[in-house]
Amino acid sequence: MVGSVGNILSPAISKQLVALQNTARKIDASQLQLATGKRVTSALDNATSFFASFGLKNQASDFNRLLDGLSQSVRTIQETDNALRALESIVRLAEAQSQESLIDLTQLSNERGEVSELILADNPFLYYQLSEVNGDVVALNQGSAGAIMNGAYQGGTRQNQDNLVFSETSRAAGFDGVNDYITIPNNSQFNSGPAEYPERTVELFFNADNAEGGRQVLFESGGGTNGMSIYIDSGLLYVSARDNGDYGPFNINAPIQSGETYHVSLTLDAPNGTFTGYLNGEVIGTDVVTKPLAVHGGASALGRNQGGASFHDGPGPTGTSHFEGRISEFAVYNDVLSQEQIKARYDAALTQEVKAAEAAVKEILDQINALIQDSSFRGVNLLQAGELVTDFNVSQSSKLITKGADFSTEKADLDTLNFNGARYINSDIGKINSFIKDIREFSSSIATDLSVIETRENFTRKTINTLEAGSDDLVLADQNQVGAELLASQVRQAVQVNTLSFAANQQNSIVNLLFS
Repeated sequence: MVGSVGNILSPAISKQLVALQNTARKIDASQLQLATGKRVTSALDNATSFFASFGLKNQASDFNRLLDGLSQSVRTIQETDNALRALESIVRLAEAQSQESLIDLTQLSNERGEVSELILADNPFLYYQLSEVNGDVVALNQGSAGAIMNGAYQGGTRQNQDNLVFSETSRAAGFDGVNDYITIPNNSQFNSGPAEYPERTVELFFNADNAEGGRQVLFESGGGTNGMSIYIDSGLLYVSARDNGDYGPFNINAPIQSGETYHVSLTLDAPNGTFTGYLNGEVIGTDVVTKPLAVHGGASALGRNQGGASFHDGPGPTGTSHFEGRISEFAVYNDVLSQEQIKARYDAALTQEVKAAEAAVKEILDQINALIQDSSFRGVNLLQAGELVTDFNVSQSSKLITKGADFSTEKADLDTLNFNGARYINSDIGKINSFIKDIREFSSSIATDLSVIETRENFTRKTINTLEAGSDDLVLADQNQVGAELLASQVRQAVQVNTLSFAANQQNSIVNLLFS
């Protein structure tokens, strides 16, 4: 009988227990949704929403990696723009320094006069300025002897080379050290007599490409018996003369360097018994002469040993000892110029002043290459003609290629300067201004690319937000709704607990009544 009663009452209690368990599961689910913020946490909750959300999250992740690349591209261009601004400032400094040098050097030149003016004022009978343009075969004599002493370019001697003195009219002749030279004709004023030559001055400017090399003749006249010569031998500049065994050859010399401009001069002063060599207006040696220079009718030339000149160690073969470098302002006088006159030529050339001015500007320009070297960002240097590739989508089918440019001083033709005249300085200033123009044009170009990349970067960020929001829409829970459901479930649970307790008490009362 008891068993029958238990069977009658047990279903009610069992029903409440099942309802209570279901409510507890709902409470657990609601608490999990509140804790995670998601109503779908696994494929078991909602397979369609779960996998759709997972796919959108993956897309957002791919775009996030793409966004990293866009951000790095922005930084690369920003670094390039910073470098361009600094670069323009440096170039502007170089321009200002060049303008200042132009004013200073022009003023000095006006004070000291041009080299050609000083030479002509002392009445040379032979003066080759060597300012002919390409294709001329005649080295024009501007001295008093006139056209009869015109020289002749031989072997393809280069003309119209950068001048060696500060001047608006001067140029230089270039010699390759192989087969070019300039011949000088014989003339009674120069070498062929009939009278001897008691006084003589020879001068020229030169710049040797390889002063440390073998023997190179700058000027020679006469030959191994009677004559004069100026030549280079293993880093030393020699001036010499020889007269039929009565005196010479002399061993007057001074060290020189490649790439430097020098003024060399020799004077023969038979009345006072001296032969003197000068380098840049300073005496480098003096020797004794016992008589005027005898007639010496051998061949004469600039740039090689044309007539078998006698050197400090003996005569050399003709047609040899070619000079490699530049020569200008070659003049010969049948007078002895004073050291003051000779020094005036060197001072008027402004050799040291030009060199200092060039060095001051070059020191500024040297910072350009150093700055460019430092403008790299993560291995990309747009100022060294690098290339920046910016991908705009994951498949890399849409991209922007930002091409760099070479902003080195070599590319801008500013690696070498020539301040030997206003026209040259203005030419260099023109190159600097052109360089500034290139900087600004390139800056404008990358600014456009930067705007495009930033636009795509903003678009990508918004796309990522859209994808993530779409993913959340599929799996996130409504916190208000879930909270309300949890509260309702908790109330339901409380009611179910009370109901279960009441049912249990009723069952116990019946059992006690039956057995009392």
